[in-house]
Amino acid sequence: MNEFSSAAFRFGHSLLRPHFVRADPNYQPIEPPVKLRDHFFNSDIVLRPGMVDELIRGLVTTPMETLDQFITEEVTNHLFEDKKIPFSGFDLAAINIQRGETVRVGQYWLNFMVNTALQRIRSE
Repeated sequence: MNEFSSAAFRFGHSLLRPHFVRADPNYQPIEPPVKLRDHFFNSDIVLRPGMVDELIRGLVTTPMETLDQFITEEVTNHLFEDKKIPFSGFDLAAINIQRGETVRVGQYWLNFMVNTALQRIRSE
């Protein structure tokens, strides 16, 4: 079951948006949006007056990202980046692949597909 949970906890990484939209009390966007890269390890932005409300309004009015194979550059080039060293951030996609290899997600998937195919053959 470790293989399944490893894959399941990572599928949402392609759903991340590169920024959080902020919205006013009339639910109209406020510029600038909040970039993910600017606030890893820096949550001070929520201490600004009204910011939490703006972020929540923005979150409830923003449609969900499509589940696909793309992951935003904010977490593939800038994850926990040191602002003084450009492109020093981690790559979440690479970490996901490495974790998948570590827990043998590929082997789990292969076994699942073979068993599913065998069940279909036997039922025909």
